[in-house]
This record gives sequence, C-alpha cells and structure tokens, in this order.
Amino acid sequence: MQRVLRLAVCLMMLLPSCGYQFAGGGRLPGGAETISVLMFENRTAETGIQTRLTSDLTYEVTRRDSSRVAGPENADALLAGIVKMVQDADIAHTGTVTASQRRVTITVDVQLKRPDGTVLWSRNGLSDYEAYDVGSNKSQTTLNRKGAIEKLSKRMAELIYKGITADF
Repeated sequence: MQRVLRLAVCLMMLLPSCGYQFAGGGRLPGGAETISVLMFENRTAETGIQTRLTSDLTYEVTRRDSSRVAGPENADALLAGIVKMVQDADIAHTGTVTASQRRVTITVDVQLKRPDGTVLWSRNGLSDYEAYDVGSNKSQTTLNRKGAIEKLSKRMAELIYKGITADF
C-alpha cells in the first residue's frame, strides 16, 4: 500500500499543475510572427558595445524560438536599439581614493516596429548594471570590466526579449 501511495504522489508531482508560465514566453505584439534584430546604434565612446548587444539579443531570440527569426526584408517586425550610455562608477573603496569595486551601467532605447514604421513596442531608458572588481593592475581591471559588460549584455537581451513577448 505504501508503495502505491508513493507512486501516486510521484506521478502527481510530474503532472503539470495550474498552467503557470514564466513571463516572456508569449507572442510578439501586434500579431507579428517573425522578427529581425537590427544592429544597435552606438552613441557612446564604448567601442563594440552595439555589436555585443545586437549579438546577444539575436542569440536570445533564436534560443527561445528560431522560427521567429527572419531577415529584415522578410520580417513582420524589426527590433532596433540605441546604446545611449555606458557609465562606470566606484562603489567600494579600500582607502579614501582607491576604488576596490566599480559598477558599469548600460542604458538603451529599444523599439519593435513593423516595416511600415508602426511602433509595436518600445522602452526608453532601459538600464541595468553589473559590478566588477578593480584589479591590481590596469589590464586585470579592464578584463574584469569586459566580463561585467558581457554578463550585463546577456541579461539585458533577456529583459528585452521578455518585454516584447510578455503578452500583457
């Protein structure tokens, strides 16, 4: 009897319960079925940040549903963005003037449009940050900052994808 009860409990745990889904798993707005991620515009002094964000966003869309991805000439919706700001700030110090940790913040404006220019979704001033350690030399600090930007870019790509597919 105990074995049957345990088996029943295990089966109940495996069955889907209430149909709960994570945000960002829905459809594209405006009935769009396909999307093309255009190269972000870079209005900062941070070389290559537009390529990193565009690449991470393209990967995120492809990872979630590769059938949604199309070239710009065939897509129902075009996703474009502008990198508005990349800013560093000290957040921890070992002394009065020596920083031990910094934070890099990226701010973007993003827009999903139909090819005719009709805006389906947009977010201005979308911003996020990532902390990194100040190394014992400049090259180590630069490497740590690069790693922080990579993490931040991936996270922002997820946030943007979830935002455009939220099904509000």
